[in-house]
Amino acid sequence: MTKPDVDRIRHLQGTIRLFDQSALQNWKIDVFARDDGWVELSLATVRREEAGFRPWISLGEPVPWIIGRDYDSSKPREPVWTRAFFSPAEIRSATRFADSVLDGTLTPEAREKRFPHVAPSLLTRMKGIHDPYQKRFISDWYMFPPDISGSPGAAGIVIFGVSSCLGMESDASLMGRGVERTIAEYRDILRLLDSAANRSASKRLVPRPMSPDLVTADQAGCTAVPRRGLPRPAYPAAGKGRVVDVQVDAIVDTSGNIEPASARLVAAGETVYDEAALIAVKQLRFSPALLTTNTPIRQRFRVQVHFSPGDLTAFQILEIAGDAARQGAEILLVSERENVGRRADDQR
Repeated sequence: MTKPDVDRIRHLQGTIRLFDQSALQNWKIDVFARDDGWVELSLATVRREEAGFRPWISLGEPVPWIIGRDYDSSKPREPVWTRAFFSPAEIRSATRFADSVLDGTLTPEAREKRFPHVAPSLLTRMKGIHDPYQKRFISDWYMFPPDISGSPGAAGIVIFGVSSCLGMESDASLMGRGVERTIAEYRDILRLLDSAANRSASKRLVPRPMSPDLVTADQAGCTAVPRRGLPRPAYPAAGKGRVVDVQVDAIVDTSGNIEPASARLVAAGETVYDEAALIAVKQLRFSPALLTTNTPIRQRFRVQVHFSPGDLTAFQILEIAGDAARQGAEILLVSERENVGRRADDQR
């Protein structure tokens, strides 16, 4: 199934705006009813200016994953996009439970079982695979009920948030804190989820949500993540001291490896750099992209390999990363100096 085919079966029911003036990052959740019987929740970051707030310079633009000196598969600022699929029954169970909390009809025993850590998960999709390089959730919707949130005016306020597969946006990180809504506003969100569940429930639920066999980062449930400690290319001995950028498209397979035949140049430098870039990209290793729990899927990436004869400062790397992102790169791979690469070879 191709992406246009998938787009035809998903129907936007509404958007939940997770905007807050004090948040370090703002979010939106698009809620889709799908003709394959699933409900889709797509979480994406939103720039502060899009949310109607004055942007902060430090969060001015996204950057790719960075693999280089002082960086180890890091992504200090990223548009996080995670996509989770729930059955209509799962959605209805979650909204009924939330309603019982807001109504005060939940028994103490049931509450203690569901709320053992104060901030209970309302809707959770686990990754379902053991991988030390990734967090365990594809998506986790948590909420603090009004009477135990501990915030000012807590009697009428629900504090909630949604974590993504990258695990970088907890209430202590990018979100700054959970989003606050009145009980009435939160009930409106629950009814939106119910409306999507009702529409999806009229269709036959297939075992796996329909998806293209090959996805991009924003189409995956959880994007492929570069592993740590990846090798970097040495600056070519025949490079003549030039600074050169090479861009390569490649496909990460369901095992997290690059499909060798998929690597192709999209912005070439010169032969010596192009060959080094292709070799370096084929050596990359990932935690594979996921569509749903325990369902790895192939993903296409664009890598920019930056060849520089000398060391770069962290500020220079961030500048290069921003430029790479504007050119469509999702990974920046920074070369080592020629003599550094030779020392590493000697140690082997």
